[in-house]
Amino acid sequence: MKRILFLENHPSLLDALLQEFTDLGYQCSGASTSELALELLAKERYDAIIIDPSEDDRVVGTICLSDILQREYPRIVRIGFSGEYKAREDPVAQARYKYIVIKTTGYDEELDSLLKDI
Repeated sequence: MKRILFLENHPSLLDALLQEFTDLGYQCSGASTSELALELLAKERYDAIIIDPSEDDRVVGTICLSDILQREYPRIVRIGFSGEYKAREDPVAQARYKYIVIKTTGYDEELDSLLKDI
């Protein structure tokens, strides 16, 4: 069973994601801040982390969560989960995430498909 960590700062969306993807058969954890995500990563092994880019900010000095993930947890698949369509064209986002999913109708099916392939 794949373990997924969701980093989402909107509590109702985080709760919905955790419930939906647990129902789809994933082991899920959630964090509302980058700091909490790092704490969870230190305790558990995850196959993927789904990150709201607005939360992928400075964690230690000027280092963002994606930089830490790339250095410390390179095998974890990083998926950007953005409400902005322009995120798919953003070179910074493209460098940080293997995939970028837009928060719109059908996002759950797209995420599920990506997660099944990792």
